[in-house]
Amino acid sequence: PPDTCGRDLPHYKEPCQLDECASWIVGDWSNCSVPCGMGMASRLVKCSIPEEDRCSPSTKPPVTDICILPPCSLQHENAINSIDYHRYIWRTEDWQPCSVSCGEGIKRRSIVCYDEIARKVTDRHYCSHLEHPSTKSGCLERACATWRVGEWTSCSATCGQGVESRAVACMTDSREVDPRECTTDRPEDRRSCLTQCPEAKRNTFKWRTGAWGDCSEECGGGKRTRMVVCQDESGEITSVTSRCRDTKPVSTITCNMHPCNHDASWIYGAWSQCNQTCGGGYQHRQVRCQSTRGVPLPETACPQAQRPPHVQICHTHPCYHNNYIYKWRAQDWGQCSVTCGHGMQQRSVACQRVNSLGWTDPDPVSATLCDASTRPQIQRTCHTTSCQAIYSWVPGPWRNCSHTCGKKGKQTRRLFC
Repeated sequence: PPDTCGRDLPHYKEPCQLDECASWIVGDWSNCSVPCGMGMASRLVKCSIPEEDRCSPSTKPPVTDICILPPCSLQHENAINSIDYHRYIWRTEDWQPCSVSCGEGIKRRSIVCYDEIARKVTDRHYCSHLEHPSTKSGCLERACATWRVGEWTSCSATCGQGVESRAVACMTDSREVDPRECTTDRPEDRRSCLTQCPEAKRNTFKWRTGAWGDCSEECGGGKRTRMVVCQDESGEITSVTSRCRDTKPVSTITCNMHPCNHDASWIYGAWSQCNQTCGGGYQHRQVRCQSTRGVPLPETACPQAQRPPHVQICHTHPCYHNNYIYKWRAQDWGQCSVTCGHGMQQRSVACQRVNSLGWTDPDPVSATLCDASTRPQIQRTCHTTSCQAIYSWVPGPWRNCSHTCGKKGKQTRRLFC
């Protein structure tokens, strides 16, 4: 198990430096190809690196474009016709909402050809000499909530049948949210497991119990059951219960005995004023359970999983004093004072000021300028390995970088005890 290796884990994450990402570089537009009327202009478009195939053709900017100069005389070879095309423009409507509420989607808008002199919408062919605005565009909403699962724990039974579990959370942008925001089925967080038992030295049977299952009813009285078996040290289960001398544990209990109120629902009021103007505060609101007739009911009558929050964080932006904020900065922990067993670790903690642009003054200031209640600890206990232990941490190989170019990538590796 990981506990036997202590807390001083080797680092398992580090930045990775790759080549600069390829992008298109555009030059200035050339002069129009005609002295009057409608012509063409061009420009140089090239990739930022010599290997031009590394730049995506789908994102390459246009190399040519239509240019319109003052109208030519009717006898001129570049004359468009007697229509004054300068009076017509494309007019765009507002973008419609994104096609999805989370993740990547598409937004659309309408365009019309507009006569600026007559002040009305006209036939689209009058604007055909103009560049056509796009009617759809990609849109990126907040990240969709997805289920994140942890590693399975070790089997609860060292011999025979047991249970292993794992953490399951609904996450978005690296933070946990209400499970109802995840639209897919929740992954299982418990499963049965069977551990191979060593050959029994003696035939001793004992009662073994499994985990309690969910209640069969949400209200009005239900039952929870668990597995109870007579099992010996080798994992063998017998139907001859007399081999287990102790009293048999109960396998069924009652649950959710509160009465059912199908017309009950949660009612909540407005948020109170935040108790802080900056630096993070709290605001509250009343939440209560009542019937559709407005009669207050005990909270157990409403679905607990659907209870709205009654407190939330507010005004989290930092507090500035004379255009500065003051923050604690802690150095890395030093080595453990012992090579095995229990010891102590220490580190330096200093108060430093940060301006409104995020620049940190490297010289520490007086500790009285920082909030003493948030000061990081400067000393902690450490436990490497037992002085008689034969366990140690072994790092695995580094995995591929999370980015193919640039300086934002990370790479990780697994640690084995």
